[in-house]
Amino acid sequence: MENKNLKTNDSKTVESKVDNEKKVRNTSPTWKIVSIASAALGVATVTGVTALATSLSTERKHQILNKELSKAKIDIIDKESKTKAQVLSISDFKSNINTKLYTLLVETDDLTKEVNKYALDDKNPYTTFRAKFALAWKSNNKITSDWKMFEFRNLVPPRTKQQLNEYGKIDNTNWKTKNVDLVFDPSFDPSKHLAHDVEEKVDGKYKYFDITLKQNNNENVQYEIVDINVKADDEKSEAIFSYKLKVKTIDDPNYISDTLEYKINTFAKTSTVLTALINNTEFEYQDANNTYVQNAIATNIVSKTALDPNLEIKVNSLVKDFANRKCKARIQLRSLDTNLMSNEKEIELTGFFDDRKQINDALGAISFNYNDKENTYASEAKKINLTYSGLDSIAKKDDIEVIYTGYELKQEDESNPAKRTNLLVSYKLRNNVTKFESANQVKTISNFKQYLISSELNKYLNANKDAIFTVNAKNDTEINNISNFSDFNISALDSKYQIDASNFTIIKNNDEVSLDLNYRISEKNGKPGIYSNFYRTRITGFKMPKSLVDKLAREVQIDAIGKASKMAYEYWDNLTVSDYSIVKDARVNINIKSVKQTSGNQISVKYTVVDAAKGTESAEVTKTISDFKTSDANEKDFSYEVIEYEGNKAAFLNGRKTKEVFVVPAKIGNYKVIKCGTLFHNIPATPNLRGYGVVLEEGIKEVSNLIMNTESKEFAQILAVKLPKSIEKINNLIVGKSSNLAYLKMYDNVKEINGLFTGFKNSIAKEDHYRMNFPDDYYITFYTPILALQFGEFFGYWTADSGVQGRGSFKFDLVESGETKTIKLNTSYINNYSFLESIDGKKLYKIIHNKEAIKTIDIELKYESISQNAFSGLDTETIDFWAPNLKINNLPKGWFLLDNLTNLKNLKFSHHKMEEIPFKNLMDGIHTLNNLELPNFKNDNGENVLENSSNKLAASTVNIRLPENTKSIGIFMEQFKTVTNLTSLTKLKLLKDEAFTYLRDTTLDFRNCPIEEIQQQAFWWSTENVTIYLPKNIKKVSKFILYGFVEDSKYSLLRNDDVTEQAKVKLTRLLNVKLVIKESQRPATWSPYFMAQYSSSSTNSTGVPGECVIEWVA
Repeated sequence: MENKNLKTNDSKTVESKVDNEKKVRNTSPTWKIVSIASAALGVATVTGVTALATSLSTERKHQILNKELSKAKIDIIDKESKTKAQVLSISDFKSNINTKLYTLLVETDDLTKEVNKYALDDKNPYTTFRAKFALAWKSNNKITSDWKMFEFRNLVPPRTKQQLNEYGKIDNTNWKTKNVDLVFDPSFDPSKHLAHDVEEKVDGKYKYFDITLKQNNNENVQYEIVDINVKADDEKSEAIFSYKLKVKTIDDPNYISDTLEYKINTFAKTSTVLTALINNTEFEYQDANNTYVQNAIATNIVSKTALDPNLEIKVNSLVKDFANRKCKARIQLRSLDTNLMSNEKEIELTGFFDDRKQINDALGAISFNYNDKENTYASEAKKINLTYSGLDSIAKKDDIEVIYTGYELKQEDESNPAKRTNLLVSYKLRNNVTKFESANQVKTISNFKQYLISSELNKYLNANKDAIFTVNAKNDTEINNISNFSDFNISALDSKYQIDASNFTIIKNNDEVSLDLNYRISEKNGKPGIYSNFYRTRITGFKMPKSLVDKLAREVQIDAIGKASKMAYEYWDNLTVSDYSIVKDARVNINIKSVKQTSGNQISVKYTVVDAAKGTESAEVTKTISDFKTSDANEKDFSYEVIEYEGNKAAFLNGRKTKEVFVVPAKIGNYKVIKCGTLFHNIPATPNLRGYGVVLEEGIKEVSNLIMNTESKEFAQILAVKLPKSIEKINNLIVGKSSNLAYLKMYDNVKEINGLFTGFKNSIAKEDHYRMNFPDDYYITFYTPILALQFGEFFGYWTADSGVQGRGSFKFDLVESGETKTIKLNTSYINNYSFLESIDGKKLYKIIHNKEAIKTIDIELKYESISQNAFSGLDTETIDFWAPNLKINNLPKGWFLLDNLTNLKNLKFSHHKMEEIPFKNLMDGIHTLNNLELPNFKNDNGENVLENSSNKLAASTVNIRLPENTKSIGIFMEQFKTVTNLTSLTKLKLLKDEAFTYLRDTTLDFRNCPIEEIQQQAFWWSTENVTIYLPKNIKKVSKFILYGFVEDSKYSLLRNDDVTEQAKVKLTRLLNVKLVIKESQRPATWSPYFMAQYSSSSTNSTGVPGECVIEWVA
């Protein structure tokens, strides 16, 4: 209620307590008095309060009220969702006052009845304010306290310009949004109007449209639509509607939107002639006096005067006025030829029928009832169960229809228990003949089923909400494992109520060890759909989930202790926690998994943390530590590039800047040296630098083509190499000839060797002086300091002029590493030979021997694989290769079994078949052979092809034994002079391109060979003193099987298949070539040009004596 005569203790005094306060409005205040007493307060309690109030003096009552007000705490209900503008009355506030004794008052505006709000914070004017409050005795509200100002902060700010822009946009598809509607007058259809019609105003407002805020939410009450405008263009049939959305109570450009626009371009097109005609024509309803107004139809509207038959009356609307028995129609004229239409014209049609007394009598007689209302909630009543009576006495009752209107059926007042069981029926009556309807009527039906409502449920839940839920063994349970209503124990809930399990929400908090429950209750067997408000309670003390452990891992701070004085590479794989400064959550322990150098002065540490209580381990986290000590050590002597090695940044030495440096460092700049490329390449010789040694420091793991050596007095020769224990991989330690190599030291833990060196010094007796030999000179004494300082094991003999000398031949020093052995020296195969092999004896890396060694290798080797250069540098003269376990498939590119064997004379394979030897990779660069004996193929059923056309062997021999069961021979090696077993090749059928080349002074007897085909240039360059015997029944002989030089260099014609072009080829420089063919004449399947001009003149051409002779011997 309102009371304008309350004691205010002088409003000026109140104002003096507020510095520079300004009211939002200047009207005089009115005070709103609201009783907040509980509806459940008993009569006895109220009587007691009344007695207390009566017994005290007025002044004492005033003092008590002032004291109580000074202790009061007042806040805004649902403040987190309200703006300042939404705080309107005392019902928007909550307090801690005793509502049984006192009534809280708030100062309100005299005109608007809204709360007076005073400025509080100039910087936050829209989220703060002050308001005046007082207390009154509930038993006598004329006695009040003084007014006291209370402050309110942190309200929801109103929407700003950008938010208003988005909030107020109109959807281009249907003129509407969630918040703003472009509304046209129901009679206005843009498609039936010219665009300029929309600009029409009445009393300053647009007649046909409005732009309005929807009233579907509480927020919209604080906004208003302003600056509505429209701009029409008839020629374009369009109109652009504009407006702004503004916060009502704020005149601030930040709280008004930009101009928002919406365009409609569906207005009617103009037609001047039709418009003029329709305006000058009168219309009527045909036979109106015999027609009910409700039965009027558009097709009966006619012109009073005759119209052109090509014109049609188009009725856009026909509005029937039953009460006055007339119609209004909006019509247009349309040309049937052009479909052009006039402007619309409204006409009135009169002369229809009237009967109303019947409806008025029926209203007084009708009554309503509801079937089974005792078991039905008033709010759920349905028309199907509604009945009515009382119309039997009404004349023509069958013409009357009951029409339910508005809400039709509605519960009277759910908030009032007495009215909660009442049903209101909203209806009207209509005569179905005349269509006349009564005004809306309301009747009440009582005694429906009773139930509890939300506020009553809330009251119970407020007193019990935090004691309802518990979780078993939560210390061992992660909140991620709590996901269902059934995971909770429910206690302290009266049996009258139940939890709404379908809307039970588990909210897992960001701390990941607690969760909130959002729930509500309902009445058991109560009305469905009625619930309490949602309440939220928190349960803590759960087990840390892995996601939290992961988060704590990411939050760890780690640094290296003393890093300013240490190099980053000193921390490679340093997992010792005590070497790091670590800041972490006390609930977890840290495990360092890996430490990698990522740049010159930077490392990355990969670690996990573990829940100290439950042992849950986090995912791996990587953090970077920077600002380690930097260095330029060895950068003046070597060049390098930074590479990746097992996750670390490391150095790959790729060049040597200082010529006199022969010790390769394991550190350079800020990096460990892991790999070395070519660092020593043909070092120019000087009197003091004839030979040199190379030492690699401990830490280097891989070398590739480290030394490139050319045997010439012009260059210093590599004499000795020391490799560190750290070496894991060797790819060609020395490239090029190294026949003066005297010493190599390495360890027995090397994991991979792909070529060591091609040659070594093996021609000096153990007690003789080591000599570095050249074809025309040699050296015994050396003055290179590195040999004396680092290779005393071999060069340990000093001379008077400070030189050093060595003793004996090459010394290979394989040292025990103390680690897992991967290689060993096997000396059990042959005396004075050492075989460097894998620890399991399956791979051969290198064979070395001394001067006393025999010149033959003919023992069985057990190896499955043999490295490049394994045989290189041996003085061996005869090899009968025997390695039954050797795997010859998938050999690496460039690999050859035998190379750099300068004294090899005889090579054979007594214990093998052709398929068992790596024929295509057999040898390279060997031209000292006197005898090469190739074995037979395994059987006569295979293809048995002897050919290596893609990469013929770079080798030659004086004599060669071919596989006796070979069926086809093509190019396979550079040269051989004599085939020792040609007459035994009893399976040979095909001679391919370059099968027998560069032969001189020899005889090839194929008479025992069942040859079927000889291809072009099978005997290429075999052009001097060569006799070839060919057998009978050769099916095909191609053109030009033997030639060297061609007259006029017409070599391009040799491959031409045109016989006229082949006839132009003239072979020259053939000397005493003879073909003896076991045929009477040339078979028809042979090319006439198999010997060019020597064979083409006739089918039994005999050639030219002294050059090329052909003998036909049938």
